[in-house]
Amino acid sequence: MNRLVSRQLFFAVILSITTCLWAAPAKGERTIHAIFVGDIEALDIQEAVQHDINNMNRELEQIVRQTGMNVKKVLFAGPNARIDKLIDYVYELPVMSHDLLFFYFSGHGYRTIDDGDRCWPNLYFAGERHGLNFETLIDLFRQKQARLTIAMADCCNNVIDKNIAPPVKKGLFAANNIASGYRKLFSQSSGFIAIVSCEVGETSIAMSDGSLYTATFLETLHKMLRMPLVNVNWENLLSESGYQTSVRAFSLNDEQTPFFVIED
Repeated sequence: MNRLVSRQLFFAVILSITTCLWAAPAKGERTIHAIFVGDIEALDIQEAVQHDINNMNRELEQIVRQTGMNVKKVLFAGPNARIDKLIDYVYELPVMSHDLLFFYFSGHGYRTIDDGDRCWPNLYFAGERHGLNFETLIDLFRQKQARLTIAMADCCNNVIDKNIAPPVKKGLFAANNIASGYRKLFSQSSGFIAIVSCEVGETSIAMSDGSLYTATFLETLHKMLRMPLVNVNWENLLSESGYQTSVRAFSLNDEQTPFFVIED
């Protein structure tokens, strides 16, 4: 059995930026702007996060193949990442109204009692010993006015003592059927989607082969793509992946309830 670890705020998180590996798209073509952040240097969850980033990279490649969209990807991971660099990158990112903005974070997260009933966690950047309110990123993404925005954070959302909390910077179907599902989700959908892997007060389970929510989300996505196209939509995907995450967490004598918001 895989060794389970909770993403508690005890180890350093050091992130850096790696430039995209794809060529810039031609003017007027639809683009996926993928921004990945991975805490690959946190010793307690390092292996899980590395699997998360690898799995999401493979999924991104599949999305590109099946939709025919262009992609511009940036990865924040390693010793030189800073919150200001991430914010600056997003702020300056040119996004067209027909583009897809896709943000993914895997690492430590936390909240304090002062956060009240706010549902979103703080994403932890230990290289500078600061947190970033996920809602800050969500608001910034919203300003980009992409056709579809997906902001996903696989991290803890449990309360820690505010006196020690870091400061917060303000396959059975034919391939063409699967391709139709990818296109429906990623190139034909519009709106704003924000996702966090657990509700207020909970921890996000990480295993040696990847985080529970990320693995369940991808598994649910792949199962859904084999269903009739009428059943393929973001509401079904996120509801089912959240339910399956909760069921699996319960089987591990734990509790994890993913949370999402979908806006038209």
